[in-house]
Amino acid sequence: MFDFRYHALSLTAVFIALAVGLLLGVAIGDSGLVSSADRKLRESLRSDVNEAGRQLKSAQGDVAEANRFQREVYPLLVAGQLDDRSIGLVFLGNPGKDLTDDVQDALRDTGAELRSVAATGNPTNLAEAGRIAVGTRYADLATSPEPDLDLVQDFGFRIGAQYVNPGKLLTMERSTIFETFNPGNAELQPLDAVVVVYDPDELEKGYARNARDRFDRGFVDGLRESRIPVVGIERSSTEPSRIGWYKDRDISSVDDVEETSGRASLVFTLQGSKQGAFGRKDSADGLLPDIVGAKQP
Repeated sequence: MFDFRYHALSLTAVFIALAVGLLLGVAIGDSGLVSSADRKLRESLRSDVNEAGRQLKSAQGDVAEANRFQREVYPLLVAGQLDDRSIGLVFLGNPGKDLTDDVQDALRDTGAELRSVAATGNPTNLAEAGRIAVGTRYADLATSPEPDLDLVQDFGFRIGAQYVNPGKLLTMERSTIFETFNPGNAELQPLDAVVVVYDPDELEKGYARNARDRFDRGFVDGLRESRIPVVGIERSSTEPSRIGWYKDRDISSVDDVEETSGRASLVFTLQGSKQGAFGRKDSADGLLPDIVGAKQP
């Protein structure tokens, strides 16, 4: 039920091609070069354009009906699937309202609550993090302009683990590590699952880029160490795609979270029912997890 739009797009392409052909025929006619065969061809093209227009209108109606059906069925599909679960959303980079809205829409009717929205920004202020972490081994982050990268990754790991199960280090460091953290809700609470958006700003090759990459890698490893579902997401229009990065981190992913099918995939991967890459892109294992009843290629 998710493929009507592609039928409509195909018909649109045919419609445009036929219209262009008709226009070319008219242009030739204006030059006084139209033969009898040309006139017949032009009439045929005009007929084809009219027919394609009728089919396009019909397909657009099918798309509207399919979208309405999806909107009405979705709450029934996901109702209660995440009852009483606390979900976190982390942007490894800058926050995005559209993706936040997508996650909130996906969770509606599931019984879950989006407890935390956080964004790390670009890049992490390691020197300030080290000064705050006085009395711990992470104080060494402030002793050099370019701290040991293994220490940076381990620091990211601890922050990731404590994002799921809050601890002293996160309590001290959250205002340094996160540019955004729990808007309107400053309380730290344990989480049952986490959604990740990896979309950092491009940095020139060098230490800052390497440090950010190591922190992000450690952070996701810390999330995974907590043995909860972790799902990376993006929209179907996201370029470049980050699905490969999620796969490298061994976490599930959804590449079309703005669509009804993508939101369903997100819910069932957050439930922990299925791990994999889901969506429409070539990198996907299938459109939906098996649990939803979709046929996998």
